[in-house]
Amino acid sequence: MAEEDRPERQAAPVTVKDAFAQAMEAYNAGRHGDAARLFEAIVEAAPDHAAAWENLGVARQALGDAKGAEDAYRRAAEIAPNNASPHFNLGTLLGSLLRTEEAAACYHAAVERDPNQPSALNNLGIALCDLGRYDEAQVAISRAIAAKPDHAAAHMQLGVLRLLHGDFLAGWSSYEWRWRTRPFQREARRYTQPLWNGAPLAGRRILLHAEQGIGDAIQFLRYAPLVAARGGEVVLEIPAPLLPLAGSLDGVAESIARGTDPLPPVDCHAPLMSLSRLFRTTIDTVPADVPYLRATAGPPSDLPSAPGQRRIGLVWAGNPRHRTDARRSIPPGLFAGLRSISGIRFVSLQRDRPAGETVALARALPLDDAAPLLTDFGATARIVSGLDLVIAADTAVAHLAGAMGKPVWILLPHAPDWRWLLERADSPWYPSARLFRQSAPGAWPAVVVAVERALVAQPRSPAHLH
Repeated sequence: MAEEDRPERQAAPVTVKDAFAQAMEAYNAGRHGDAARLFEAIVEAAPDHAAAWENLGVARQALGDAKGAEDAYRRAAEIAPNNASPHFNLGTLLGSLLRTEEAAACYHAAVERDPNQPSALNNLGIALCDLGRYDEAQVAISRAIAAKPDHAAAHMQLGVLRLLHGDFLAGWSSYEWRWRTRPFQREARRYTQPLWNGAPLAGRRILLHAEQGIGDAIQFLRYAPLVAARGGEVVLEIPAPLLPLAGSLDGVAESIARGTDPLPPVDCHAPLMSLSRLFRTTIDTVPADVPYLRATAGPPSDLPSAPGQRRIGLVWAGNPRHRTDARRSIPPGLFAGLRSISGIRFVSLQRDRPAGETVALARALPLDDAAPLLTDFGATARIVSGLDLVIAADTAVAHLAGAMGKPVWILLPHAPDWRWLLERADSPWYPSARLFRQSAPGAWPAVVVAVERALVAQPRSPAHLH
């Protein structure tokens, strides 16, 4: 038979099982678009394939298609109503979108179907913490630890909950589990030198290294002089924007930017946020000798003068990449009501937001925009030093003002970060701080009204602003 007369060979049909394996291979290789297309083909051919629907949700979520991912997870849950997994995945999606009530309901549904699933229990605990339902959160987190005693994320979350309630000694211990969680293991820098155990240092060089955000670093820099007092020659490894401030901190021999390689010679090391445990800090023994950071010399501010007026810094939003930034940031338009207070000139210390926000607010308030001058935290500190008061969301600038001993009013969401504790209007970390709290999730208008009333009630003398 001539070659051209031979019948063509038919390729063997691709089975659903084969297609599923190919889709999983594509997803695991990071080809999320290919994976999504393959899972879509599977559910078109087999509409009741629950695992394909669920994994389609995972692929779509990785592609940033939140609506498509939600639809896929919900379809998977309909097909396999007794399966905990699609409820768990839907909970993680909704939690990332700050649809916290719905996320908690999904985790509840997952736990109902798999009562001893530690990750679902822990995520339920986190969601309940975000909702301010702390007693329920502790039950869920304790169940997660009972189900898996070495569940690092649950121990860390238990630490957060203990710290929030002021149980510092137990909280610091539990919070150390953070180093065993996957996010911290991925980001942690490896040091060949041993961890410091708090013993006298007798002249040894110790590296104190920052972790997490700039606000965290500012808060825990207060411990550097205490480490030096134990006989250590302190080397600080901190975010580069903080380096101009390091020279104002007592007891520091050398400062380097985070990620410097190679490191200068040191004998041991400690994470900044572990020093509170090593010094056995309680709520009554927080080292709060402020100021411990000071403005250093630099170019003068180009801000216009405001004779006879109080100069008040304003920050309404934090780092947009923070997990809960949408919850802690404040719609800037709410501050327009402060225009009725006479004798005040506001200074915007806001960065990392659309420029239009500041421009719009400046139409409503007597407001100077200092953002072009905020090249690093040394520059920010010089501007803050010339203000009478800082009003800020829970941001690094709030920590900076507190560390400088500057009067600072910190505006907090209903479920605050652990460091601000619960219910109180003051902070053991920053004696110059006054806390204004939401009474319910999203209740920022009432917080700003409380700030307005407090400003009206304050004496005009800047020295009395607190």
